[in-house]
Order: sequence, then C-alpha cells, then structure tokens
Amino acid sequence: MSERAKAVLAVALILGAVGVVGGRLARRRARVRPAAPVAVVLDELGRLATDEALRLAGPGGRVVPVAFRVPALGDPGPVDLMRRLADAFREAGLVVSRPVMVDADTADMEASGVPLSPEAWSRVFRENADADVLVSLAGVPPRPSAEERRPKTLVIWEAPASGLSRAAAARADAVILRRLDAAGAEGNYRVIRAASP
Repeated sequence: MSERAKAVLAVALILGAVGVVGGRLARRRARVRPAAPVAVVLDELGRLATDEALRLAGPGGRVVPVAFRVPALGDPGPVDLMRRLADAFREAGLVVSRPVMVDADTADMEASGVPLSPEAWSRVFRENADADVLVSLAGVPPRPSAEERRPKTLVIWEAPASGLSRAAAARADAVILRRLDAAGAEGNYRVIRAASP
C-alpha cells in the first residue's frame, strides 16, 4: 500500500471515529434535556395566566402586569414576556393597563432574596388601587397593611419551586408555578390557588 493510500485511510478512520463519538454525544445530550420550544412554553403560560386573570378579575376586568429589572446589571426586565401576556389578556377581553417596571436594588435582592422591597410593593399597590388584578413577575408581594387596599394578585413564579414557601404562596390569590424536572429541564406549569379567591 502506498504512503498516500495509508494517509487517506488514516484520515477516513479518524473522521469516522469523530462522527461516531459526536453522534453518541449528540444523542445523549438530546436525551438529558428535552426542552419545549419557547413559543409552546409561552403559549401555555399565556393560556393559564389568562384563565386565572379572568377568574380573578371577571370579564372586562383591569389587569396590571408588574415586573422588575436590575439596572445595575443592564437588565431590561421581562419585556417580551410582559408584551405576550398583555396581548393574551387583551384577546380574552381584559383591560390591560400600562405595565409597571420597578427597578430592583441588587443589595436588597442579596439581603432578602426578594426583588422588590415592601416599600416598592406599597407604592405599586397605592398607584394601582383601582386595578382588579396585579399580575406579578416580580415575586410574591408582602402582606398588605390594614389600611392598604390591595387588588387581587396573580404571581407567575419562574424560579425553582423550592424558593416558594407555602406562606409566600398563601399571600397571593393564585400562583402559576413552572415545574422543573430533576435535570433542570422545563416542564409544564401548575396553578396554586388561594382557598377563597
């Protein structure tokens, strides 16, 4: 066998081995983390959030989305998610007010684990007292003070469920919780409702 034939054979064997190993790794990676397409996840979330907002506010009710952003990190906040939810609410006949974007302080988040302080929530409640439902992408609000009129709250919890205590969930009228499997792959959502809406 000539030197050229040996070189061609060696290159073919190497490329074949790389192809086999690469194929096995790709199949293993696909088995470990099957993620749903983003559009499917957002459609499911939009449907559940719309159903819960309608249940809490009633047809034609006024809904105010609330989210936070961290300006110190250059975070614009969940703008796309808020836009998609607002569109879904409007299609269902709900009145959607201008979303409230609250700047969160990273020091507060590190100290308490909560993106918005009780003072920030009080301001949100005060400025939106005539709303039927606040749809929170900013965590669970604190208990209201005795003199505070508070709209019903629907919380969309995207973090791991282990970060949501029963006491915190009980402060909301409903929580939409994203399920994660043991490998961290996204699953579907479930709704946790307060005892009496």
